[in-house]
Amino acid sequence: MDNYVNIPENFEKSKELKALMIDIVNVITIDRAFLSGLQEEGGTKYHIVTLFVDTENEPIPNEKVSFVIRTGKRYPDFRIRVYTENQFEIGVEVGSLYFLRHCLYGTVIYTGSDSKNQFDYSEMAMGTLVKRAKRYFGKEIGKVDAFARAADGLIDERDYAIATFNIHQAYELSFRCIEQMCIGKSRITHSIISHINYCKPFFPTLRSFSETSDMEENELLLLLEHAYNVARYGNEFEITKEQVLRIQGELKDFINKVHAIFQRHLSSCIQGIEHLGAMFDNASKSDPTIEKKEREEFHLGGTKDVKKEMANEEKKEYRTRLLKIQRALSHRDGLLKSAGYSSNRKPLMKAEFLIGNNDELMFNLSCLLKTCVLALEGEAGFSHFALSNADPRSNVTTTLEFIISLLPREQMMALDEITEVLTGLDLTK
Repeated sequence: MDNYVNIPENFEKSKELKALMIDIVNVITIDRAFLSGLQEEGGTKYHIVTLFVDTENEPIPNEKVSFVIRTGKRYPDFRIRVYTENQFEIGVEVGSLYFLRHCLYGTVIYTGSDSKNQFDYSEMAMGTLVKRAKRYFGKEIGKVDAFARAADGLIDERDYAIATFNIHQAYELSFRCIEQMCIGKSRITHSIISHINYCKPFFPTLRSFSETSDMEENELLLLLEHAYNVARYGNEFEITKEQVLRIQGELKDFINKVHAIFQRHLSSCIQGIEHLGAMFDNASKSDPTIEKKEREEFHLGGTKDVKKEMANEEKKEYRTRLLKIQRALSHRDGLLKSAGYSSNRKPLMKAEFLIGNNDELMFNLSCLLKTCVLALEGEAGFSHFALSNADPRSNVTTTLEFIISLLPREQMMALDEITEVLTGLDLTK
């Protein structure tokens, strides 16, 4: 292992770090490891060790994840995170600040003998990565605000149980957002206590109802914990107005904490980009072969083609999704032709419904309309499916209502004109 270890000189915890790495690489095949700078959160100081496993270990077996957790407990000055290549790619796609802050600005302390995942951030538009982070955070916090506003309205209507459920959703989405952005991977669970424990090693103060140290004795937190299942799916959930108002007040303080953590990490990343840009500028002054265009790529917002690059990425992702859908439907040639649509055209159905620009929205709506047409054709169209719908009209009605709710105002006005024309027609003939 010594051939691939690179412990920073004068690192005060070098013995502990080397022992930690020996313990881990003897059990798990590591492709690359990064050491972060010193972190200070809630009065706690620590370094983060980020491990990327070899592609053969994807997904990571549970026993190896448990081993990493146990190992981390023996080294309290470090926080250990292990990721697969796929998890890294997902994080970069949404602009996770974790990988930018703790890997790019960190130190490579271990490289496997057959390392394949280079993670060369220098080839990435770092400004674009930060823009993605802002966009993702804004989108997720928008969802949080929507649940919080819904809770406000339900409290006014004295529906305290469902109001608590909405507050629970706001908490859960807030946790998952900050986990994805600042820990690199969100935890998929509805348990607020699980989210608190997941974040505690990194953000010890990121929790509400902190007046009691024992969470099991905290009545308000337990009410919130059970709100998802009991309030949503049962009728035995009881909570008073005073309790829900206290939980609501805690939520507002919690959202402010989430904003503060994100902005602090975002500012750190921006400063790091500016620092790298300055270093690159200084190097270019002594080396005239470095082009100005290359220097600009290291400045946040300095690259003129950042927006164009993002647009091209979105178009490429969209075309890739369409190609996958067309391939998935290629075995239904007979069905598609019998309905009057060629199989080499845009597909009739999609596995997921994503709303993008106006053109994509119109295409998605046309797919839904074509699906409705097939459903109403009955046996001629759907008899090939094992779970055919004998009476699809109720589903079609729901789908059409959904389509109408998505149509922009201009299209709605056009539909009104069409409705006036159709009113005088006898459609039964």
